[in-house]
Amino acid sequence: MNTAPVPAWRLISFASPALITYMAWMPLGYVIVKFYAKYTSLDLATIGLIIFLGRIFDAAMDPAVAYLSDRFDTRWGRRKPWLLLSAPLFVTGFVMIVSPPQDIHWAYFLFANVLLYSGWTLFEITHVAWGLEMDRAPASRARIAVLLKVCAYLGSLAFFAFPFLFNPEPGSTEFTPQVMTALGIAVATAFPLLVLLAVTAAPREQRVGDQPFRIREVLSEMCANRCLLFYLCAFGLWALADGLIVGLFLVYVDAYHDLSAAEGLILLAAYLSRVVAAPLVLALVRLFDLRRFWVFGALANAGLYLTLFLIPAGEGAFLWLMIFAVLAGLIDCALGILALMLLGEVIDDDARRTRRDKAASCKAAVNLVEKALRALGMSGGLVIVGAAGLALGEENTGSALWTLLALLALGPALLNLVSAFGMSFLRFDPATGDAETNARVS
Repeated sequence: MNTAPVPAWRLISFASPALITYMAWMPLGYVIVKFYAKYTSLDLATIGLIIFLGRIFDAAMDPAVAYLSDRFDTRWGRRKPWLLLSAPLFVTGFVMIVSPPQDIHWAYFLFANVLLYSGWTLFEITHVAWGLEMDRAPASRARIAVLLKVCAYLGSLAFFAFPFLFNPEPGSTEFTPQVMTALGIAVATAFPLLVLLAVTAAPREQRVGDQPFRIREVLSEMCANRCLLFYLCAFGLWALADGLIVGLFLVYVDAYHDLSAAEGLILLAAYLSRVVAAPLVLALVRLFDLRRFWVFGALANAGLYLTLFLIPAGEGAFLWLMIFAVLAGLIDCALGILALMLLGEVIDDDARRTRRDKAASCKAAVNLVEKALRALGMSGGLVIVGAAGLALGEENTGSALWTLLALLALGPALLNLVSAFGMSFLRFDPATGDAETNARVS
């Protein structure tokens, strides 16, 4: 195995496609429902149903792509061919979605979602698995994790620039058809080029295992891997908390503080703080044990959300919310990088014990847990506050507002506390970062 560190320019080339995937992912999460409801003939129920079916297809694709990527080796490695295949599928699906005809048929939107999620899953599963296996040294893996996050955050910030640059109406930042078309052209041009750069510049993955990939044995090994199970539990609780936050935070800003006009600035502060935090996290992961770092980060996150009880209601809370968004972005960046690095250590431990490389399969398991629990947190939070009588644009009762505040403050706090406790059951050697074969028993 080659132990020489991978040069920085090769790592940057490897991470660069994440700039485009996250720039493309932002409108799918924040804009597409409103855009289709306003500019196409589809009704909200049809839009919601097709988006739901697309997400189901996405979840079903994860284990299939993981199996193919882990199972089949080629002269170029197990990861690179799938990235090349992902580019035309992702680009075609995305362009179809952001440039729909006004009199659209539901089958067009469904087919575009299938193409998009096929390309997205092929890319995301194999790209992360490749990164975790490219250089297994802790310092190199830290640089890879940080670069992936920085590219993701920069791509997300670039998304916000498009309405300023391409909206034909002066002063408007709405995502109009012209804006979305420009976004589609940018993604269609840049993504294939950056994927090609990544597969030509970055080295192939490092192999550890020498055993053949058999699906039944792999599933049995993963189910018996207590390190992986403890990781999934701790990470899943954090993802559940994050889903709750994503679903409720802007509702809280609007309903509790009447600051909907400042939503963009608050989100911008959160994303900018993530970009700034990444180099700091890179320095800290070299000094602290990853497991303990996660525990402290999750505890800090729990404490931060409890401070929402101290922020006064009303428009006067703008400065406090900006400070809160900056701190939340800093902690979220650290936990996101740590999640990837800890997964890499669990994968390494599994490969040493089973002599079988299955990074993509482990990543697929993480994706299934993350998608399910994020969706549960987002939808569950909205259902609860809706049942309490909360409605945007209307006068809300005190009990509805207190339900919103309590759920947003206590939910993430408790879930992060349990996540910190769960991750403490996973012990790492501070000198090597190797996960112990068995999780510590309380």
